[in-house]
Amino acid sequence: LDSPRAADALLTHLVTVKPTFKDPQFKITSGLAMLVAAALESFTKASKGQQGAAAAVAAGGGKATGGGGGLLPRRCVVAIAEGAVDKLSDSKHRASSCKCLLALAETAGPNTVFQILYSHLLREPSAGAKPPSPRTISEALAWMTSCVVEQGGALQLEKLSAFLKSTCENTNPQVKGESVKLAARVVAGGGPGPRLRGLLEGKPNPVKASVLAQIDAESGVAAPPPIHASAAGSNESSAAAQQQERGGGESRSSKPSRGQTTTSAQPSTNHAQPSDNGGNNAGPSGKPAAPSSSASAVVASITSDKLLTEMKDAKWSVRLDAIRSLSTALQSAVPGTVPAAPLGELVYALKARVADTNKNLVPEVLDCVAVLGLALGSAGCCVHSKVLVPEIFKAAGDPKKAIRDRAGLSLAAWGGELRCAGLGPLLPKGLALASTDAKIIVLTWVLGASLGGGGGGGGFAADSDSGGGGSSSSKPGMEGISE
Repeated sequence: LDSPRAADALLTHLVTVKPTFKDPQFKITSGLAMLVAAALESFTKASKGQQGAAAAVAAGGGKATGGGGGLLPRRCVVAIAEGAVDKLSDSKHRASSCKCLLALAETAGPNTVFQILYSHLLREPSAGAKPPSPRTISEALAWMTSCVVEQGGALQLEKLSAFLKSTCENTNPQVKGESVKLAARVVAGGGPGPRLRGLLEGKPNPVKASVLAQIDAESGVAAPPPIHASAAGSNESSAAAQQQERGGGESRSSKPSRGQTTTSAQPSTNHAQPSDNGGNNAGPSGKPAAPSSSASAVVASITSDKLLTEMKDAKWSVRLDAIRSLSTALQSAVPGTVPAAPLGELVYALKARVADTNKNLVPEVLDCVAVLGLALGSAGCCVHSKVLVPEIFKAAGDPKKAIRDRAGLSLAAWGGELRCAGLGPLLPKGLALASTDAKIIVLTWVLGASLGGGGGGGGFAADSDSGGGGSSSSKPGMEGISE
């Protein structure tokens, strides 16, 4: 597949002649999506290699030869995009269809694929063709959000805004919610992204103020101040809320330093919880905490057979709902009151979810792990740290920035409870990881904690000063750092 002609001939036949995405057999359509994705990846790799070789020949004064390289014909791209997106509403096809669409976006560019989806998803019903279902539209929007996160790329904001104005007015809450997430992701991406908000606010058909407020909250980017704003206290509280969103959410208006990832976004003394906002999924960031519940009631709810079974379910949506239920229950507990002894099976279930194959779940799992650390307190964290903290270290080296950020927040929460003696012996494992990002996050936390400001409650400095004599190097936590 080293030329557009060869790739077009194969792919167009597969998706328009036989077997096509409309084949009634699940295994055939799923295999087709995986085959198309593999063919696109092969074509993209070969095309990039030939373009690099041609550039090298041209730089040397020679003349490039051969017919390879170039882009796929638009009709081939349209056939693949429309066939794959229609399968997103089926949970059995979703994973393979998403992979197929991502490979297509890598080959043809996100902007090209997005423009095909704009017209396909908003098409009017015609003879022999039904309009897409709300489930199809919401899943397509979720994929578009993940594509922006994975690949970025310059999007035509005017066409995107016209598309979002239609989907934001959809009566289906899932469609509206995914529209808000996509808009917030683009706005928070920097560059020309923030201009999208102004386009959504402008005529014709401006988006409702309530929807714009949701986009502002989700993106963490400050909205333009209203003309009649006057109360200074109101402005200060608004700025504080926006800063909290930036500290806990995945999306940010500007790229934070590595120090900010793990030291400035620490849990406060009143045990404010991290945001539950990750990937292509919404969370309760900025919402009031749930009323406090007794420790026994919390333990009963989070160790139920139903919840533990759902955390291992084959369907990612069931696992996600279980994680959110667990997080809500833990947030209702008084910090430091949940006993560690009954939670053994739950902790191992959380460990498995930190390594979940669906990366869109992992940020929310890491938020839940952070909330668990605050609910357990120092004694409980010491019991379960050997199980969960090494998984946090591994997540800190993930290729996705959203996962690395949440791993930093989880490390801050657990480090604040464990202090030097509890976390120090585990640090060599974190620093032995191959990932440079993981090492930087761990070392940044160590630096902040050793100065007394990063680990919560004074960190290493507090431990060193409270021993009552003896050198700091003799303490178990400092031995771990020395090693």
